[in-house]
Amino acid sequence: MQRIPASEYPALVAATVQSVLRDDSLAGQVKRLQKDLSDPDALWSELHALALAAALGALESLPVQIPEPARAFQTAVRVFTDAGVPPDTREEIRLALSTTMLARLGRYHMAIKSQEPSLAIARLYRAAAGADHFSSLSFAALAVPLVTTLKDAFSQVVVA
Repeated sequence: MQRIPASEYPALVAATVQSVLRDDSLAGQVKRLQKDLSDPDALWSELHALALAAALGALESLPVQIPEPARAFQTAVRVFTDAGVPPDTREEIRLALSTTMLARLGRYHMAIKSQEPSLAIARLYRAAAGADHFSSLSFAALAVPLVTTLKDAFSQVVVA
C-alpha cells in the first residue's frame, strides 16, 4: 500500500493513467489499430479519453478516500492534459484542452456504464476516428483491461 496526502491524489491519478498508457502490451494493440486509420493520430485522443473514463470508472468502484472526488478527478484530467503540451502553451489553450478532454471522457464514461458498453464505445470511436466496425470493436475491447488495471493500481493507494 502506498500512502499519499490528499493534495497529491490528482497527480497520482494522472501519472497512473499515463503509466498504463505506456504499457508494452497496450502499445502493440495501439499499433494494430493505427494501421486501419487514415489519420493514425486520431487514435491517441480517443485512447486518452477512454483511459481517463476507465480511471473514473475504476475510482467510482472503490471506496471514496478524498473529499470532493469529482473535483479531484477534474484536477487529474488537467494534470494529464498539461503533461502533453509544451510548457509555454497559453493558459486558455490548456483550459480548452482540459475541457474538451472532460467532455470526451464523459461520453466514454457513459458508454462504459451503459447496457452494452462495447457497442457504445465502438460507436463513439468509429464516429470520432473514422474507423471500420472491426477496428472500433477492437478499440472497445481495450476498456475492460484498462478499468481492471486502473482499479488494481488505485486500490493500492491509501490517502492519508
